[in-house]
Formats: sequence, structure tokens, C-alpha cells
Amino acid sequence: MSSLDRRTFCFPKELSSNLKQMAAARGVTVSALVEGILEEALSGSSEKDRLRGIEERLASLDRRLKALRYDGELLGEIFSFYIFQWLCYAPPLPENGRSAIVAEGKERHKRFFDVLAGKLARGEFSLGELYGRDVLTKEPEEAELPKTGSDDVVSED
Repeated sequence: MSSLDRRTFCFPKELSSNLKQMAAARGVTVSALVEGILEEALSGSSEKDRLRGIEERLASLDRRLKALRYDGELLGEIFSFYIFQWLCYAPPLPENGRSAIVAEGKERHKRFFDVLAGKLARGEFSLGELYGRDVLTKEPEEAELPKTGSDDVVSED
């Protein structure tokens, strides 16, 4: 007695041709290929695998979004600290040389943005130079930033 149940199915010629090509490429019979496809479709495991893949991608996107949010907050803090330091320690401009200093400042500002635009166009980023390219390509949990020597950056002079 056989444990197989014989069924006859009719397929469109194009589908039948595709099944024959796929079976030949895998080195199996058309019956074995159809049996495998039906088992996979009826078991629901492919749906579970698809959902698991989507869940993993969403988790990865969530980690990256958190890293971007952290990076934005970090850049804001760095910029704020820089402005605070500049305001505390930059001497006021003297009245007699103010126009020359402003003109020099405008020239330096233009050069700064020219260099910045060039670096961005070439894909050169300072974090990559400081910490290595791994910081920019790894997941946030995997990337390790170097430890600084001291947390007390502001001088008390």
C-alpha cells in the first residue's frame, strides 16, 4: 500500500513550462517540486520567515533612528558648548579695526564653506578620520567611540 495520494492538476502552459525549468534547474522531478512548494505554502513557515525578516529590519531601523537622534542631540550640545566657549573667551572687537576684522571674517567664512562643500562632495567626514570608518558603518551598539582623557573640558581660569 502506498502513502501517496494521486491527484491530477491542470496548469496553464506557461506555468507548466516554468515548473519544468525550475525542476530541471534544481535536479528534481516536477512532482517533487510541486510537493515542496505546496508543503511550504500550507505550513505557513514562509509567512513566519517573512514576518521575522520584517521585524528584524524594523528593529534595525529603530536602532539607526535612535542613533541619528542621539547624533543630532550630540551635535547640538557640541555646537552649544562651542558657542558658549567662544562667547566667554573671545575678546570684543575694537572699534577702530572693526571693518577690517569683519571683512577678514567674511573671507574666512567663505573659505570654511568652500572646504566643507568639497569634503561633503567627496564623502570625507571628520568622524571617520577621528574614530575610523567603523563608527559610520556599524550599528550603534557595535561602534565603540574612544574614551577621552578628561570630562572636564572647560578651564576654570
